[in-house]
Amino acid sequence: MADVTIKAGNRLPVIARQFLLDDVAVNLTGATVTFNMWRASTGTQVITSGSCTVVTAATGSVEYPWTATDATLAAGEYLASFSASFAGPRILTAPNNGMIVVEILDTTEASWSYTGNPENRTLDACRFVIGDTDSTNQLLMDQEILWLLSQWEDNIYSAGAEGCVAISGKFTRLADSSRSVGDLSISTQYQAQATAYLTRADHLREQADKYGQPTPVYYTDTLGNVFGPSNFSVGMDNYR
Repeated sequence: MADVTIKAGNRLPVIARQFLLDDVAVNLTGATVTFNMWRASTGTQVITSGSCTVVTAATGSVEYPWTATDATLAAGEYLASFSASFAGPRILTAPNNGMIVVEILDTTEASWSYTGNPENRTLDACRFVIGDTDSTNQLLMDQEILWLLSQWEDNIYSAGAEGCVAISGKFTRLADSSRSVGDLSISTQYQAQATAYLTRADHLREQADKYGQPTPVYYTDTLGNVFGPSNFSVGMDNYR
């Protein structure tokens, strides 16, 4: 979901980007590059004209090193962009078709893991049915999925469905808030992802109904007669 993820209080990793136009590098020789960032939920600008380093002017490569003040920013989602000012004055923004999504994580012990072993690890199985198996695009923490599993008696499909609803909510909030940042809007792509996860939640609920049916129990008496849910007879509920 996020393009850049950083822990609250940290100043690494730096944000590195390349200025491109139609997939062709922009030569930044003589340009001054700054960094700007807004709180996604409110549109409040939290970094204004932050000083950037032009790593390689010919290829348009730049970096923004977090400052000590930036390290005090609250956990949450932010939207950011780079601006290159040329003589004229002329300004070019990167990216020029959206925003950089920055996620600042709270300083908790939340963790994310996937070992690729859904057959023997319930957490992996639940991640697999949700589709949250990419370590570079983490959607739900281990603790969140384990809590969902505890609520649904380790039924990976029911827990997975609720996990998809939670992920959809994250995308929906991001889509709604992004509309308030300047003239840029990335709400369409996030709303599509939110809808896709709700659709997946419905599919997982169907799987939960299919695989979560109670298993009939049969037993045999001392004479070899088999009894179970299918053994019905006239008067079986009569009392004498």
